[in-house]
Amino acid sequence: MIFLFDFFGVVVDWKSEYVMPLWAKYAKISESDFKKQTAEELALCETGQITQGELWQQVGRKFDVEPAGLEHLFVECFRQKAKLNEGVVHIIESLPQAYLMSNQMPVAAELCRQNGWLSYFKRVFMSFDIGYMKPDQRANLAVAKELGVPPSEMVLIDDKKENVESAFKCGMKGIVFSSAEQLASDLEKLYNVKVPERKHDVA
Repeated sequence: MIFLFDFFGVVVDWKSEYVMPLWAKYAKISESDFKKQTAEELALCETGQITQGELWQQVGRKFDVEPAGLEHLFVECFRQKAKLNEGVVHIIESLPQAYLMSNQMPVAAELCRQNGWLSYFKRVFMSFDIGYMKPDQRANLAVAKELGVPPSEMVLIDDKKENVESAFKCGMKGIVFSSAEQLASDLEKLYNVKVPERKHDVA
């Protein structure tokens, strides 16, 4: 059985909502308007249809701001707020077949790579490489095809219910993630996978 992990919201605490207010303030526009007016460009970047540089350029032109400023705000916010979930990492390290499938922009993927956070997985599948984003079923099927396994042998672990429901429709299995403790319990209950207890450092 292959366990396919979502990244943000599962392995790492990071949300676009962390950086959106900073971008909106920089663009001198409301957060809701900024989010609405950049949704198309962000989706194009996350599915590899435009490059990271093109995203910064297009959004910069739209709001008459420096593209480098948008990138700087993202990078600094990510470095300050993105946090690894050590409990989930422990679970990943106990699984023989742990893979990653994530909706990400290239800049986020590069920061994760620099932090060593992608090294826990046998293989990494990013939306900008696949060409599709969850919950699009084509993302799930592309990964299954690339790995050469039927969807029925894959378990998606994701914090978004709609992504897990999409996996079910493809014939995959799935777990809606809420915490490392819940995930460990569900793995044992649903798939007979026993996660060893973590060894905590003694102060």
